[in-house]
Amino acid sequence: MICVEEVLNCIQCHDESYGDIAERWKSTADGLIKKTEPKLKKIREEIQRLERMGKHTFVFTKSFGDAEYNFTLVKKGKGAHNVEYAEELIESVNIRLDQLEEKLTKER
Repeated sequence: MICVEEVLNCIQCHDESYGDIAERWKSTADGLIKKTEPKLKKIREEIQRLERMGKHTFVFTKSFGDAEYNFTLVKKGKGAHNVEYAEELIESVNIRLDQLEEKLTKER
C-alpha cells in the first residue's frame, strides 16, 4: 500500500486520478520485486558458496553487482515513477540472473 503522503504528492503535480495510478504502479513494482528477490538471494548465496570454496568469482560478482544495482533501483523507487522503466529493469535483472544461474551450474 502506498502512503497517503505519496499519493498527495502525485495529486499536487497531476490530478486526482494519479492517486489510483500511483497505487497500480506501486502494486506492479511490488509484484516484480517479490518475484525477483528470491532469485537474487539464491544467486548471491551460490556466489558466496564458491568464494568460501576458494574459487574465483569475479566473472560472477561483476554481473551480479549490475543486476543487484538495477534491482535496488527499482526497489527504492517503489514504483512511484515510470513503471515501464521499472519493468524493463527487472526484466534485465532476471535475464542476467538466469545467465548467471546457468554459468554457476557449470561450476558445481
